[in-house]
Amino acid sequence: MNPPQSPKAGRVRAKPRLAEVVRVDRLTPHMLRVVFAGEELEGFTTRGPAEHLKVNFPRPGESKLVLPEWGPEGPILLEGQQRPLNRTYTPRRWDLEAGELTVDFLIHGEGPGSTWAQQAQPEQVVAVSHQPGGAYKVDAEADWYVIGGDEAALPAVGTLLEALPPSCFAHVFVEVADPTEELKLESPARFQVTWLHHGGAVGRVGRRLEQAVREFLFPEGNGRVWIGCEAGAMRDIRRHLLNERGMDRARAHTQGYWKYGAVNHPDNDRGQDVG
Repeated sequence: MNPPQSPKAGRVRAKPRLAEVVRVDRLTPHMLRVVFAGEELEGFTTRGPAEHLKVNFPRPGESKLVLPEWGPEGPILLEGQQRPLNRTYTPRRWDLEAGELTVDFLIHGEGPGSTWAQQAQPEQVVAVSHQPGGAYKVDAEADWYVIGGDEAALPAVGTLLEALPPSCFAHVFVEVADPTEELKLESPARFQVTWLHHGGAVGRVGRRLEQAVREFLFPEGNGRVWIGCEAGAMRDIRRHLLNERGMDRARAHTQGYWKYGAVNHPDNDRGQDVG
């Protein structure tokens, strides 16, 4: 028998926290909100908006989640044992007092997260990252923000709006399938939302967002841009911001939340290859 396998040398990933479903609400035809709780969420923290975490799901054919044993160097896989399926999501809200973690799931076909969310019900158990990462640092001195995203980035857009200071004005562009997918957004800042509808056009999601950013007349003053969408559209928007508008890289945050033709797109894709 082969010995258990440990991960390669590098950063040790902390053991995920088990989390139990306590509520499931349908926000739109393609967006489900799932609220988790449980003893293992004690100590969970968030450091800012637009974070990401991994949610681990039972594998196909398994009714319950099976996590590998965890050692000082991370997960220990026995011979023939597979890692749980996981996908990256935005922590939509962490209620410290109630001990509840809210995650919004986009229903978009046969992916493991989408498939699980469609049948999610109270008392089911998943595992979430020990702590989320990748928080965006809001510039409290900014006069304005341009915030853009598609439906995959909509939970992050919501957290970002809620983190803006009252002194800021946000110009928000969100691309979704149709008016039934629009959500109520809130912020202590003044903001204006322009909803864009792609109508389910395969291969074109994100292009209406790109056009809107290109056509928008940026205000004078100290501004910032945050964009989250399909990776190809994100790169075209980033090129426009850096090369055509001459925007400082430090003021333009872009994120590829998913990519056509890719499975489980990396959660650290910020278009670093764009000059």
